[in-house]
Amino acid sequence: MDHGASTPVDPAVVARMLPALSEVYGNPSSDSHEHGWRARGAVESARRLVGTFLAADVHGIIWTSGATESNNLAIKGIAQAHTSKGRHIVASEAEHESTLSVLEFMESEGYVTSSVGVDRRGIIDCCAILRAVRTSTVLVCMSLANHETGVLQDVVRVSRLCRSHGVAVHIDAAQAVGRLRCRVDALGASTVSLSGHKCYGPKGVGVLYVSGEYLSYIRPQMHGGGQQRGIRAGTLPTHQLVGMGEALRMVALCGAADYNMARVMSTRLVGGVLTQGATRLNGCARRRVPHVVNASFAGVEGESIIISMRNVSVSTGSACTSSSLSPSRTLSAMGRTWGVHSSLRFAIGRFTSASEVEYTIEAVRKRVRELRTLSPTFIGDGRV
Repeated sequence: MDHGASTPVDPAVVARMLPALSEVYGNPSSDSHEHGWRARGAVESARRLVGTFLAADVHGIIWTSGATESNNLAIKGIAQAHTSKGRHIVASEAEHESTLSVLEFMESEGYVTSSVGVDRRGIIDCCAILRAVRTSTVLVCMSLANHETGVLQDVVRVSRLCRSHGVAVHIDAAQAVGRLRCRVDALGASTVSLSGHKCYGPKGVGVLYVSGEYLSYIRPQMHGGGQQRGIRAGTLPTHQLVGMGEALRMVALCGAADYNMARVMSTRLVGGVLTQGATRLNGCARRRVPHVVNASFAGVEGESIIISMRNVSVSTGSACTSSSLSPSRTLSAMGRTWGVHSSLRFAIGRFTSASEVEYTIEAVRKRVRELRTLSPTFIGDGRV
């Protein structure tokens, strides 16, 4: 029940990856023999699959190690290439750590960042984004789907507004890809980041899509043999790229079925969990990816629930910050007066069964009841 942190590799993806591990083992950059040619062919085939999924020009597909690297390359690369215009970057307060940490680094390098809040539903006001834009703004960063609540943002409108002012827009789509079809022409973004392990592909591989107007400007962050036109150097891991290409091909084939299944199961999960009482759903119920459910339980620490449920895998938020006891940035940005330490994120996947959902509901109900009897702060009506 924690497919928001990572998904299992689809068996069809594994089947496509195996030959690339044992047979197509050449370096895709080797031009002098057949082993290199075969590897390059496999890489370019995978690139075409990604391009088809994104409805994008394959020349804009840059392979990376994952969404974290993609976010780093997009933010640093665009900002550093446009210092003559300014050093101002805008982002929401509820972004993933891989974006917020980059922005903190950019501030140490002399850049100025502006944070835009979200409302109590977790939705960003598009007009607030535009109000934060200055003549010195070079980039706006947004997530398509929030990593904790699954709330979808109106990135299409933000892209249209910002680009009409000559401002680049970077979209982190890692939590949405695998659940939604993401066409870059519809999104209208300058750059879009994806991660293989969020969409039933392997870990250690991702993509940064860069629109044509920025391909010649983005500043590389890794230097080496000049692979990928010098934008991201390093020997390409053929098997991982093949895996990601196949994973996105499977998403295109199974996406509608996955979406409907997740919607049915998450509806059942929400109904079962909320009957606990003194419990609330976090984030807009209507504008969200179908697989994520984030709920807070009054009077109970989220970590305590997790520890007591040894047979259920859930999280309190992003896996990247699961070792931190600091309150949820997303829920804090939403202005929650309680629940920032008592929330659980459930994330349904392609292989989640109805019986697993029912087991989870019963386990949560039982553990929350037990923990509330031990809580010195919980009052029966839900006040804490």
